[in-house]
Amino acid sequence: MFRRKAPLIQVGDCFVKTGGSRKIWTVMRIMDAHAQLVSKQLYSEHITISVCALADRALFQPLACEPAGDK
Repeated sequence: MFRRKAPLIQVGDCFVKTGGSRKIWTVMRIMDAHAQLVSKQLYSEHITISVCALADRALFQPLACEPAGDK
């Protein structure tokens, strides 16, 4: 009844932490209400975060990012 609508986050979307380092995170997988992200700088670095937190502009800022095959 009072559930929030989940924000539209898609695989391939890119984000940086607000006010933090300029590390770019790319959404690799969506699992229910969570997203698994990988660092574009260190591909071995992964984090899992709720999609609501990822959509919160006080925590993360979206970026336009190039497709994985482009360099």
